[in-house]
Amino acid sequence: MSIPEISEWLKTHKREVVLFILFFLVSSISFALGYLAASDLKRVPIIIEKASDATASASDQVQVAQKPKIPAKAKSAAVAPQPTAAPELQVVATVIHSDPIPQPTVAATPTVAAVSITEVMAGSSASGDEEFIELYNSNSVAVDLTGYSIKKRSSSGSETSLVSASRFNNKYIPGGKHFLIVHDGATLAPYADVLWPGSYSLAYTNNAVVLYDANDAKVSEVTWIKLSPSQSTTGTPTPENSAQ
Repeated sequence: MSIPEISEWLKTHKREVVLFILFFLVSSISFALGYLAASDLKRVPIIIEKASDATASASDQVQVAQKPKIPAKAKSAAVAPQPTAAPELQVVATVIHSDPIPQPTVAATPTVAAVSITEVMAGSSASGDEEFIELYNSNSVAVDLTGYSIKKRSSSGSETSLVSASRFNNKYIPGGKHFLIVHDGATLAPYADVLWPGSYSLAYTNNAVVLYDANDAKVSEVTWIKLSPSQSTTGTPTPENSAQ
C-alpha cells in the first residue's frame, strides 16, 4: 500500500487502531508486572537468608570483640533455670459410709378374740326379776365394751333392745375375766358390772340374747327353747363379775 492509502486507511479505522494499541499496552504491562512479581517472590527467601546470615556474622563479631570467653562452668551457671512442671493434681474422693437409719419397729396388733356370752338365766323360782347375762373375755388383754349392745330376740325372730350401748360406755372386761349384766331389781344387782332396765325381761321359752360390738356386728349369741326357773343355760347358775 502507498503511504496515502495507509493514511486513508488509518483515518477510516482510527477507532479500531486506538483500541488495538490500548489492548497491546495493557497486555504488555500486565505481563511485565506478573513477571516482576514472580521474580521478587523467588528472591525473597534468598535475601532473607542472606540478611539473617549477615546479621548472625555481625552479632558473632560483636560478641567476640566485646565479651571475654566464658568458661564452661560459668556458661552452665548462666543458663536460665527451666520452670519446674507443676505436680499433677490428684482428686481423692472420700466415700462416707453411713449406717442405715433404723426404722421404728411397729408392734404387731395382737388378734383379739371376740367376747362371748357364757351364761344366761331368765328368772328364779323366787322372782322373775332374778335375771342375768354373763360375758367372758378369753384374751390376755382387756377389751373395751364402749359401743357394745345386747338385744333380745323373740320366738317370732324380731329383736328389741335389752342393754343399750350407752350402758357400756367406758366399760372394760379384763383379760381372762367375766363381766356380769343383771336385771335392775335382782338380788345380784349389787354385784353387777352393768344393769339393764327393770322394765325389760327375758322369757323362759323360745328366746335369745345377741351381743353386738361397736360396729353393730354380731359378736355372740345364746338361744334357748326352754329354761326352768332358777336354771341357767349352763345348768346350775354360777354368775361371775369382773372382780372375781
